[in-house]
Amino acid sequence: LARLEPLRGNNLLTLRLQAVEGGLVDHAWVQSVRLRKDLPSRLLVEIVEYRPSAVVTTSELRYWAASDGQVIAPVDVEDPGLLGVELDASAFVPAPEPGRRSRTVAAALETAGEMLVLGEVWGRRLESIMVLGPEDYELRFADTEWSVRVRPGDLEARWTFLERLLPRLEERYDRFETVDLRFSRRVVLQGAETDRPPSPEVAAQDVELEISGTDRPL
Repeated sequence: LARLEPLRGNNLLTLRLQAVEGGLVDHAWVQSVRLRKDLPSRLLVEIVEYRPSAVVTTSELRYWAASDGQVIAPVDVEDPGLLGVELDASAFVPAPEPGRRSRTVAAALETAGEMLVLGEVWGRRLESIMVLGPEDYELRFADTEWSVRVRPGDLEARWTFLERLLPRLEERYDRFETVDLRFSRRVVLQGAETDRPPSPEVAAQDVELEISGTDRPL
């Protein structure tokens, strides 16, 4: 509204709507603007604001981000309560910048969206997604000590296999830090530890589990 205040008293008939629109859409939170003259004296303004769906965390700042990857503005609250997208700005060019759409952020949120369609058990527990590379992500979940590394595409099939494998992993290992699902024919456990005989030599190392007899190719 403050940006429209200087227009008071102007001749509505000669007012250039394109110039007015340009002064509104450059605001970080404004997604789109529609203007219409209602002669003789009213200017109708319809503004659609971005709705944040995630918080992008770089090595320096946190930003609100929309579902299409638009980086909106710095976060100004302690606990936003939204999905976190973590990345090292120095590792990506261009770095996320308020007022611009980030392909890196958009791709990460698209991968997170694959998780959301898997249902309440996992989708709703997704807390953050760390960008490891152009197509490499690490997912973290509420109430889960380990994380999962994935690549986009066919995530449903990979996750179905992981759910079938989890009881065996939890029976064999006391702890593991990361389950890596990025490989076509194997699952890699990072930081796997066990105190259970007969294989104490497994403690604190990466473990590769060959995949065989799956219903669908991974």
